[in-house]
Amino acid sequence: YYWEHLGLLPKDDYRSKWKRKKEWYDRNGIVEYKVNPNADKQLIITRDKPDGGIDSSEIKDLIEELFF
Repeated sequence: YYWEHLGLLPKDDYRSKWKRKKEWYDRNGIVEYKVNPNADKQLIITRDKPDGGIDSSEIKDLIEELFF
């Protein structure tokens, strides 16, 4: 598993770096778990809320869904 938390997407430079990094994941066969939950290499992506906060209960639920 690979986990990316995207916290600064409103910033252009951060968004640009994320785009390149996501392309790297794609080229290396690391797919988002929602696309293929049976893939050997899975990418988990979480994001900040629009106000910049983190929804810890959403992340906790995701962890429970994927690992328990």
